[in-house]
Amino acid sequence: MTNQGLTLLTKTLSAGPAHVIKSALEAEGIPAFVLDDHPAGLGVGLGITNARVMVLKDDLEAARNVLIQVQNELDD
Repeated sequence: MTNQGLTLLTKTLSAGPAHVIKSALEAEGIPAFVLDDHPAGLGVGLGITNARVMVLKDDLEAARNVLIQVQNELDD
């Protein structure tokens, strides 16, 4: 591994999808972190969070592939 810093994979409008993505990434052996998964500002009571799914920079390409798979499954 060359660069262990975290980078943004995606943002979601609620915590649920962010945690689904995180679980899918971890199932593929990709460490993932969800940040800002609590309601804030105008989102209070509406479930709007702007949650961020973060991965290690070295895992970004593989994580994008998993994200595409998850998005396809959620769209079905």
